[in-house]
Amino acid sequence: MLIENSPHQGVPLHKHLYEDESFFVLSGIFEITMGGETTTGGPGTYAYGPRDVPHPMDEHGFGSRAVTQRLHARRHRQVLPGR
Repeated sequence: MLIENSPHQGVPLHKHLYEDESFFVLSGIFEITMGGETTTGGPGTYAYGPRDVPHPMDEHGFGSRAVTQRLHARRHRQVLPGR
């Protein structure tokens, strides 16, 4: 799913009960906090959050775009060996 945020627009603290979620920044600067660890970065930055972990996402700058993917936790573990 493509996320396009206006300047300083974000997503409030929330969690997914059944899906793991990953983010890949295409443009702009995102700040994503997962399990108390904050990742801030521009294009090429990747962040991963397992299910049931609260996380907000903020945009810093002049607008940004990111790709996010949510997969049912069981299916994600099948895709990523060793998980």
